[in-house]
Amino acid sequence: MDEKTAHDLRSLFRALGSFSLRSSLTSQLEARKDCVMPVTLLDDAPLKVTCAPLEVSGFIDGIQAALCVTYIEHRPVYLVYASAGAVDGEGKLVDTAEKIALVVSKKDRQWVESLGTTVECIDLPAFRPDELASAALVQLGDERNNLEKALISKMFADGHSSLLVDGSVLGKTVRRELVGVVKTTRTRYLPDESLLWKLAKGWRSQRFLIPVGSNGCPVDRYSCYVRMQDASAQAWDFGLVRLESFDLDLLDPLAALALSEKQHATSRDRRFDKHLAGVRAIEDILRARRPSVYSM
Repeated sequence: MDEKTAHDLRSLFRALGSFSLRSSLTSQLEARKDCVMPVTLLDDAPLKVTCAPLEVSGFIDGIQAALCVTYIEHRPVYLVYASAGAVDGEGKLVDTAEKIALVVSKKDRQWVESLGTTVECIDLPAFRPDELASAALVQLGDERNNLEKALISKMFADGHSSLLVDGSVLGKTVRRELVGVVKTTRTRYLPDESLLWKLAKGWRSQRFLIPVGSNGCPVDRYSCYVRMQDASAQAWDFGLVRLESFDLDLLDPLAALALSEKQHATSRDRRFDKHLAGVRAIEDILRARRPSVYSM
C-alpha cells in the first residue's frame, strides 16, 4: 500500500467499539428469487411469541454423501449414500431409512454388473463426464428426498402424531400434522422485507398464505418468519427461520417450539442461529450410522 494512502485501522476499530472480523465475499453470493405466486398477508403486524410450544413426536431430517470411486474413460463412478431419520423430543432415535448405490452412466452399467457386487446400480442417461456429475448430484438429492417422504408416510401410518421436517413441507405428505422449518432465505415471499430487518428475537412476522398451485402444491400453505437469536449486530437473516404448515393455527405453537429448540452460540454448530436442537440431533445420529468410508 502506498504510504500516502495508509490508514490507521486500529483507530477505526476503536471507534467501532464492537465489530466482527468474519471473512466475507469469498465466494459467489447466493441468488435470491421472488416467489412464484403472490402471497396474502393475514396479519397487520408482527407478534411476540408467548404461546405453548407445539408437541411433535418426531424431528425429521436426512443426509447425503458421495464418493467418486473410479473413472471409466473419464466418466466418474459414484458410490452414493442417503439416509433419513427421526428423533423424539429427548433426542432418542425413533426410525431411519437408508440407501447406498453406485451411480454411473448408462454406458457403464454392464461394467458394474461384471463386478458381481450386491450394491444397487443406478444408471443415468448422461455420457459426457460433466453431464454425469450434474445428473448424479440431482439423483442423490432425489434419493434423499424420497427417503424423507417415505419415512414421514411410514411414521404417520405407525400412529405418530405431529411431525416436524427440516425444510419445506412442499412435496411431502399433505397432512395437518406435518410442519416444516426452513433455514434458507433464497425466496422472497413478503412484498416488503424491511419488516424482517426489524424483527426482534422471540417475535414472529405477519403470517401469510402461499396459494394453492405455488410450486405445484395441491393445497394452500401457511407461513411466517420467526427470529430465534438476537440479530441487532448481525446480518438481517441471522437467526431467522421460516415456518410452514398446512394449518394456520399451528404457526404460533410451531414458532414457540422453534424458540424452545434454539441452540446456544457455544454449541459448536456453525448454523446454531437457525438450526433446531432436535434436527441437529438426528443429523448427528445419521452421520454416526453411515458407512465409515464416508468419514475417511
